[in-house]
Amino acid sequence: MRLRWMLCIALAMLIMAQVVASMAWQRRPQMSVPGATEGTIVIPEIDPGEIAGTLMLAGMRGLAIDILWMRAITAKEAGRYYESVALFQLISKTQPQFETVWEYMVWDMAYNIPADMDDDEARFSWYVTAVAAGVEGAMRNPRGERLLRYLAWMILHRGQQFVDRVEAYDWEPVLGPLLEQAGMEVPAVGASPYRLGATLYAFIIDQAPQRAYRVPSFVRRLLPINLEHDGNLARNRGHHRQAVERYLEALEWWQHAHAWIAEQRQTLEDGSIPDWEQPRVRDQILLTQRTAQRIEGPLRRKVANILRLLAPNDDHADTAEALLAGNDFPALRAMLYEDGWSAQVPHAPRIQWYDEL
Repeated sequence: MRLRWMLCIALAMLIMAQVVASMAWQRRPQMSVPGATEGTIVIPEIDPGEIAGTLMLAGMRGLAIDILWMRAITAKEAGRYYESVALFQLISKTQPQFETVWEYMVWDMAYNIPADMDDDEARFSWYVTAVAAGVEGAMRNPRGERLLRYLAWMILHRGQQFVDRVEAYDWEPVLGPLLEQAGMEVPAVGASPYRLGATLYAFIIDQAPQRAYRVPSFVRRLLPINLEHDGNLARNRGHHRQAVERYLEALEWWQHAHAWIAEQRQTLEDGSIPDWEQPRVRDQILLTQRTAQRIEGPLRRKVANILRLLAPNDDHADTAEALLAGNDFPALRAMLYEDGWSAQVPHAPRIQWYDEL
């Protein structure tokens, strides 16, 4: 009985705080991340509900969140996913920097709720809703690199079930508010889940200095790997020139990975990394280098083979291979659109290798 009264009091305070916050915060200021460059805005306007939860519930906030969290988990385990999502949304308003709740919401919307649906259109709608929730969580937690990484992974993993629908969807309203913080454009309609995921991985790397988080080394590997997957998708559809463009972009990011390896080695040599952290850095360098050696070589051979098939003659093919070997990717891209070059390999067998998608 006492617990019930405390819950009622906490919820009443939350409602009162919501009303007061809505009236008092008609014009809500934007906030900058500590440590970011001066004038860089990375947090959108604050919701009145978030003000209510973070400032006005005071000591009752912890109790309210604990009770709501237990109810949300119970609803989820019982299969009441809509109720679970509603409760998680309430928790996110009460404590917007609780990263775990955003992950739970995205997971429920992308996987659990659609699992009980037979309509592919409804499943895809929940997928889009999950992406939007992940974007909101990332914007409310500008130092939450894990949320960004989870969002990128979910777009890739779940999006493979809706490749055609993902490509036909306009992602500008969903991803635009996040990517514009880095001056990045949302891929145009027609982008695959691999392309969208790679774009978010690039965003994670780009924003690391401003948001003051550490980028896991595997993000630098996943980015070019998914660009290669995107190229494989185009190749299997017979769009060989588009595939080469994606492969070249992947190779450019492998060059970024090599530059990162060189920087990390330099930090080890000059002693700027503490002794206790050096084993971790050495492991990351070794794994990234081995992955690049295992993947980059076959990728270059694949590009060279397609270039020779697209080239109008052997001289052009030799020139293209020289540009590829010299990492002159801009010149190679321009060469692909010169007169005489084909956009696709004629009579190419469309074999979809199991390990290339």
